[in-house]
Amino acid sequence: MVLTTDVYWDINGVPLQSLAYNITTWGGDLQSPPPLRGTDLTIPYRPGTVFLQRRPDGRTMNINMWVQGSDVDGKVPTSATMRAEFEKNFKMLRNLFWNQGRQIAITKRWKDYGSNTVQTATALAVFASGFAPEMQGNAHATYSVELYLSDPFFYGLEVTTNFAAVATSNQAINVLGDYETTALTFQFDGARNNMRLTNASEGVYVNVANNLGSGQSIVIDADNFTAKKNGSTNVIGSVTNFGHPYWFVLRPGVQNVSLTSSSGAGSGVLKYRPRWL
Repeated sequence: MVLTTDVYWDINGVPLQSLAYNITTWGGDLQSPPPLRGTDLTIPYRPGTVFLQRRPDGRTMNINMWVQGSDVDGKVPTSATMRAEFEKNFKMLRNLFWNQGRQIAITKRWKDYGSNTVQTATALAVFASGFAPEMQGNAHATYSVELYLSDPFFYGLEVTTNFAAVATSNQAINVLGDYETTALTFQFDGARNNMRLTNASEGVYVNVANNLGSGQSIVIDADNFTAKKNGSTNVIGSVTNFGHPYWFVLRPGVQNVSLTSSSGAGSGVLKYRPRWL
């Protein structure tokens, strides 16, 4: 298959740019940030309102595409006609996006300007409307598709940072993404007692008031509010945090993170997924 754009897009693993069909990859809703949710606080007798930080809300994405009667390399098979190839391509794309009401995985791959590093991120969306073709001859059409993202972000590949088995282990992490991420886990390894993970850059920390022997571990999941000891025992009652509604957070840019405890010197592993627009 010949890919024809600098930004690679696919739906459930099917590329959306070829010589048979293609997507507009720059401008419009593909680059717009999500709307913000929330309102200010009204206090009796106080002039005006008190500002409360907004949170990103679900959003729609409009994708404009064209499709024509050829195979993905721009050729018409000798056993078919342009019209037959057009019908096959259009129905395949329609069913791919519609997906009988289930969510679809939208993946994009790109290079930031001036960088040779390929970034990959995936969002989940559901078909909202569209797919009415505007015919240009009998074997070429343009159309638009509206998708709704309940979670407005594209999530990058998992990034891992290891913390050394010393009493205080510090890491300066260059966090990727466009928005803060709570899509992260941290594994505390024994031997440590009463562990704390601190993000000094944001004034955030999470405590786990528990004891770990050598070979034991506790994994906390900040996004899902779970804490499991040795893979199965629920120790959520041991967890307290400060500085953020979620247990822990990383923001794009350099974040100074430290692993400490009341005693012991076990290692640790931080894993996060960056949030991209």
